[in-house]
Amino acid sequence: PPPRYEIGGSCSETRFDSLRVVRGKPYCMRHRGDCDHVVTIRGARLAHADDELDAAAYPLRVFAARAFRRKCNMCSLFEASVVTRADAQAPCSPCFFCASCFECLHRKTDGTDAYSGYEKYAYYHE
Repeated sequence: PPPRYEIGGSCSETRFDSLRVVRGKPYCMRHRGDCDHVVTIRGARLAHADDELDAAAYPLRVFAARAFRRKCNMCSLFEASVVTRADAQAPCSPCFFCASCFECLHRKTDGTDAYSGYEKYAYYHE
């Protein structure tokens, strides 16, 4: 059976020191309503003299990944700005569209929706 996760408060309003975590236990962090990340605390240590001791400075960024800019699944030329789910006209779900391809495939010439039955979200790059 899948692991059971406890339901907590909002990520933006939860402080790490308010959590009761167990080393090695997986926890689910959810944001944007349906984007889940499994987080496992593998270890902890006491602060060193070289560490930042001001609690207000945390969380510290210790790694910055290279920015990933997802391309449109239709034209592969422009950056995606819209994502759809359960879209009958899309080749995959979720499907990422640039503004131009989304308008072309989902709007009539008069600007009204060509069809419904799919979920549409603004896409913000990782």
